[in-house]
Amino acid sequence: MCAAGKDEMVDHSGVLAKGPAFGKRHVQIIFMFFLTAITYTMRVNLSVAIVAMTDNTTSSNPDIPNIRTPWKAILTSVPVWAYVIACYGGEWAFSTLLTEMPTYINKIMKFDIQSNSWLSAAPYACVIIVTLVCGILSDYLINSGYISLPNERKLFSTIGLSGSGITLIVLAYIPETATGLMITLLIATIGLGGVSTSGFFLNNIDLSPTFAGTDKLQWRIVFLVAAGISIASNIFYLAFTTTEVQWWNSPNNQKKTEEKLVNAIVEHQKKLSIT
Repeated sequence: MCAAGKDEMVDHSGVLAKGPAFGKRHVQIIFMFFLTAITYTMRVNLSVAIVAMTDNTTSSNPDIPNIRTPWKAILTSVPVWAYVIACYGGEWAFSTLLTEMPTYINKIMKFDIQSNSWLSAAPYACVIIVTLVCGILSDYLINSGYISLPNERKLFSTIGLSGSGITLIVLAYIPETATGLMITLLIATIGLGGVSTSGFFLNNIDLSPTFAGTDKLQWRIVFLVAAGISIASNIFYLAFTTTEVQWWNSPNNQKKTEEKLVNAIVEHQKKLSIT
């Protein structure tokens, strides 16, 4: 018997037969290549840190004297908090889909694992294209005078954040039988997130080019804090982790524990009434 739509098929003798020359797994590899490209482009941010760490000066601009970081002014700046909250909202939606989308595709949309894999990768291939196009488009609009820098940041942020929010709302209420619409909305939600890279993601540089990550001492602190959190989390995990099934995994055990707790409370109340 052969499984329809599979790249690999099993014949009546139980021998694994070869699939088509170009199948879904090849498409998955292509998508993974583009996803790797995203990681590679992140080196742009790291290159800023590396240059700052290896530079002999504490500022990327020799005309700017060495000054102390105005933490109070930064932490009480409304535009800074607007930037932080926008980043938080964007990352929340992105992380939710990043961790839950494969399960949603498999359990709700009823796609098998093989279909699930390329569907899970497709939105991130889309976001690569959207990010590149929006970067070119935003520069063109600003340099051509069609839009001011503040309005460009607000426009692209609104499309990315509110656009993703609207698609998620629609996704929450569409029927399970609308599979095609589900796929479209999933891809659109993550794809719209790429628009934000030309919006609020760049706002920290707008607000303070001096303190936007070009000081080698600041980057040293960033790396040390990240290292401390990573090591501390590992120590906590090693100290308290286990591979044993927990008692609260079984509903029966939960019920027994609740009954014991209730009985203990009753006994305690009886003792109090006697005294």
